[in-house]
Amino acid sequence: MAEIKFTLTTENVNKLISALCAHYNYQATITDELGKSLPNPETRAAFSKRMIMSFMKDHVRAYAIEEARAAAEAAANTNIDIG
Repeated sequence: MAEIKFTLTTENVNKLISALCAHYNYQATITDELGKSLPNPETRAAFSKRMIMSFMKDHVRAYAIEEARAAAEAAANTNIDIG
């Protein structure tokens, strides 16, 4: 399996995590089924990684859909004369 790695300073990693958590609405506490407030078991770093992976998957999927649509349109593009 291939890897994509980023090298960032600790300061920039912290900025990135803060930005992702703010943008994607990370919740430090969650509510259980009884309505009790609990600390979120997903760390800010894990949440950020999940959001990055989701972003990449969404964009690869959107690109694949665009490519398939373009191919289908090109295959269906025929001259139709209804006179």
